[in-house]
Amino acid sequence: MWAGCSLTLSADPPPPPLTVATNIGNRPYEYLDEKGSPAGFSNDLLRELERVIGRPIKICPLPFAQGREAFEKGELDALGTVIYTKERAQVMDFTVPTHSMTYILLIRKDDRSITSERDLMGKRVVVNRRNAVAEYFQSQGIPFQELSTNEACIQALAAGQADCAVAPKYTWLYLKSQQAFPNISMLPTEIYPSRRGLAVQKGEAQLLAQLNEGIFRLKENGTLDHLYAKHFAVLEASEVPFLTSLRRVALAALPILSVILLGGLALWSWSLKRVVRKRTLELRNELQRRSQLEADRERALSELTLYKAQLEELVTLRSGELQLANADLVGAKEAAETANRMKSSFLANMSHEIRTPMNAVTVLTHLALQTDLTEKQRQYLVKTKVAADSLLGIINDILDFSKIEAGKLQMDAKEFFLEEEFEKVTQLVGTKSAEKHLEFLLNIAPDVPPAWPAIPCGSVRCSPTSAATPSSSPNPVRWWSPSPGSSPEKAG
Repeated sequence: MWAGCSLTLSADPPPPPLTVATNIGNRPYEYLDEKGSPAGFSNDLLRELERVIGRPIKICPLPFAQGREAFEKGELDALGTVIYTKERAQVMDFTVPTHSMTYILLIRKDDRSITSERDLMGKRVVVNRRNAVAEYFQSQGIPFQELSTNEACIQALAAGQADCAVAPKYTWLYLKSQQAFPNISMLPTEIYPSRRGLAVQKGEAQLLAQLNEGIFRLKENGTLDHLYAKHFAVLEASEVPFLTSLRRVALAALPILSVILLGGLALWSWSLKRVVRKRTLELRNELQRRSQLEADRERALSELTLYKAQLEELVTLRSGELQLANADLVGAKEAAETANRMKSSFLANMSHEIRTPMNAVTVLTHLALQTDLTEKQRQYLVKTKVAADSLLGIINDILDFSKIEAGKLQMDAKEFFLEEEFEKVTQLVGTKSAEKHLEFLLNIAPDVPPAWPAIPCGSVRCSPTSAATPSSSPNPVRWWSPSPGSSPEKAG
């Protein structure tokens, strides 16, 4: 289906060349050499820019004023390196600076009336036409005459046609190195320091960016420094005789210096190899040490992980055992609480069951004591009533213990009379002592108070006396209440 069809590929057309005007009489910045070809710093710079930006540049060598007019008419894309001023920045855009420029004042050696810029009033001053210095002098009100080139200004001064010529410093140094000007001297003061760069038509942002990028690249690769040294630095060296002689000596000693340099480089290379070998060995040992540390760390981490797993297993096992033990403890606690409740219930029930017949014994004994009785019968009934009251007190104490376990016991302190209590003890224990043919004696010290605050407890009252009455003993039993603060004594 594609038969008879043909496909034609065409590359993008190459960009049109840039037309740039450079000065023809501003050595060593821009000029025409003996063959009529553009030469100087600016022209070499344009050739390097053509190489790095990949766009052809057509150099148009013209007098500065003529090139400026052609640029203002739009016949040129750019001007070669020109000085930046605020007035020019209103009608053209400048690239980043490529180099700096300073101007000097040239006078005749026999003229002592001019020592600085202030002495130019009323003098015949010549400058390059439409030059930045011309614009500067015009703003300062200094009269001057314009000539076509800087070289023409210097020639006019040498011929006596002017009192002062204003020219770039490097232009003067270049011309002075090419021919002698015995009647011209340079004032030491430099004027109008400025920056130079390429100028493009106002608003040509794309072209400006392209040229700036090329200049930056030339700065980075050292091309700008090379061009500056080639065209300007050699002029500064030639201006100082000592530097010139030094350069000749350096050139003569260059072979010897080369041998010394090569020997030094060889020695430095040998020393560097030793340092590199030593450092390599140190690094190898350090890497081995770090590898060993890393292996130890990995082994420690592995052991730690194993110990952690074992510990977690032990914790899980122990937690299970504790849970089982807790469950057993809970069951045992519940069983103990159940048994305790049953005991308390049993004691409470038994206390109530026993108290009912005991109340009957107490009441009937009390009623029997109201009847006519013999003295011996009365003693028996009184002792029976005391024993019944004591037994009822013990039953009440058992019930109190049940209340204590239930947390419901209320204790009330009441006064009791010691003599009455001892009388009751006598009635309870005296008969038992008489049966065993024992003498039972109670003694109360005279300074013992008759009434005491206490909580009644019959078991406390009866148990010691019963324990103090032995089954058989020829000795009498004595029980007494000592004075407050003294120790009780018991003999048997």
